Amino acid sequence: MSYGNDILSQRLAFEAAGIWKQWNDEISKTPSSELLKGLTPEDKLFENCGFLRLSADDKLSVHEETTLKGMTAESLRDTQYIIGNAEDEARAKQHPERFDLKVDALKRRERGQNLTGVFDATAGFVRASKACVWTTHLARKAGVKFILGDKGHFESLLKSPDGSKIVGIKTTNGIFHQAELVVVAGKLISAKSK
Repeated sequence: MSYGNDILSQRLAFEAAGIWKQWNDEISKTPSSELLKGLTPEDKLFENCGFLRLSADDKLSVHEETTLKGMTAESLRDTQYIIGNAEDEARAKQHPERFDLKVDALKRRERGQNLTGVFDATAGFVRASKACVWTTHLARKAGVKFILGDKGHFESLLKSPDGSKIVGIKTTNGIFHQAELVVVAGKLISAKSK
């Protein structure tokens, strides 16, 4: 998680990673019959596979150096492996699933090419479509009401009598939906240019 000197974003990313891992665990323990279509107990939302950031030359960028200082200050330096640093590579060999097959997949060293960078064992990727299904599942369990499809086409916001607060929506089928919190998500179907 390469954030340079943006420690706040780094902290948020680590906090989020913990939540993603918790959700992976919750999904694995939820019976298939209770999950929404598109999810199974075998699914993972977050895949903590690590991330390799290579340098164009034989030295780390200023951004990488700054990131490593931030990771050190947050006691996270042990999750970072500098490629070409003998100490880091020896430490990485203790975790071959994190490192061995990921660092030089293109066999640059064998071909006499430069291989300098950082392998970040904390990083990974999120399966966005499955994350949307899971968060919908959680929202429904918490009592959120979804109005989808043709019945959910937004027409206008409903305001309180004094106009200071949004209190619901009106959909194109003429139905008013009152709510304490309104979240409208949509896409632009057509736009007229002026």
